[in-house]
Amino acid sequence: MYEDWISKQEVIRRTGLTGKTVERKTRSGELTRHYLNIPGRRPLAVFPPQEIEQLEQKTLTAVPTKKRPLPALPPPSDPSLLLSLIRIVERKLYVTLKEAVLLSGLPPFYIIEQVRTGGLPAVKVGRAWRIRSDDLRQHRVVSQAVAITGAVDEIKKEA
Repeated sequence: MYEDWISKQEVIRRTGLTGKTVERKTRSGELTRHYLNIPGRRPLAVFPPQEIEQLEQKTLTAVPTKKRPLPALPPPSDPSLLLSLIRIVERKLYVTLKEAVLLSGLPPFYIIEQVRTGGLPAVKVGRAWRIRSDDLRQHRVVSQAVAITGAVDEIKKEA
């Protein structure tokens, strides 16, 4: 009876709608859904061809547009650009994680780990972390001192 009906995947392919949109239209009554029982499988959701044809006529198709190339960015090794960015960021009271990476020269995963463990004080604003510039500078000095102390201890052990 429903063998000539169209599967949900085919509806998505033909109309360009998402699976959620097809489900929403089914719940609102715009589309009729039945299930085709296939032995050894879960029932397959199918839709009447007439409704899908009407939906295809109502659905707008995307018009392909020419993608404009993004403007070329200066190379990150440009010292004047990097220095100007650092000067701007240094004046801020709180910095983002990306800015903290830029200022400190530390890898992002290290800064995130320090924030999560409490080694670097930070404040969560929405979903993003903010770090006080002074705390970042102090952490950098302390971490360098710890690294130097550790290296000196290693040298003393070897001697």
